[in-house]
Amino acid sequence: MTFMAWHESSWVQVQILCAVAVACTLEFVGTHGMQWWDYRLGNFPAWVPAGHAFIFLTSVILARTPSPRWLHRAAYAGLAAWTLWGLLLAERTDYSGVIGLLLIAAVRQHPVMRARIPWIIAVTVPGEFAGTHFGLYSYRPHDITGLLLMGNPPSGLPGGYALVDFAALLMASAVYQAWHRHHDPAEARSALTPPSPTQ
Repeated sequence: MTFMAWHESSWVQVQILCAVAVACTLEFVGTHGMQWWDYRLGNFPAWVPAGHAFIFLTSVILARTPSPRWLHRAAYAGLAAWTLWGLLLAERTDYSGVIGLLLIAAVRQHPVMRARIPWIIAVTVPGEFAGTHFGLYSYRPHDITGLLLMGNPPSGLPGGYALVDFAALLMASAVYQAWHRHHDPAEARSALTPPSPTQ
């Protein structure tokens, strides 16, 4: 992971740091506040920040190459099917997929996210099924309010990851601009546009 990030541009490295910060904040809210899931040992594992960084960077790297149209269709169709399964057929009713699809529909309006989302789905879904299968963590049947019913894993997770990526993108843009204004005012205007719209 460190080797991969070291060879990236400063713009991507800032995004990685922002993604980890956002994800770890949501980890705390999800486990302690909303009580969405639990880790096997009941703590915050040391591998979580690195795992989020890896997921984020992998989707960024894969999105640099234009993905075939079938991948977009397969990713969205698969996610919609998972959502319907959770709503209608699963032993544990899962409402989260509807929220996840709404989040994806919203952040997909950004051109950078439009390229990343199919890869976010492709990377996170197998990872979440593996994590729950091997007992690294487990999702509760519902949140603290009892209103949001969830599967294990919930079908809304890809939407959550997409939201993290989008928040990291916006945060990184603000940090990047502020850095240039402070260290090189002459380049502040050019810094308003990140180096590459595909990164």
